[in-house]
Amino acid sequence: MTRLIVVDEDGVLALATASPANLEVHSRVELLTKVAWTPPSLAGTRLYVRDRKQLVALELGRGGN
Repeated sequence: MTRLIVVDEDGVLALATASPANLEVHSRVELLTKVAWTPPSLAGTRLYVRDRKQLVALELGRGGN
């Protein structure tokens, strides 16, 4: 399975897994308030997400696997 971090145009950040058969969303959060067309950027353990007015940096830390 492929792990995905996605942001929709309404600023909702979602964590999902994808396979040829389906897409399963594990969690989601309303993160931004304006139209968000920029894909999220991952640098090390920090995730950057932006819309037209703000930039958010999230420290993801280390995963267990």
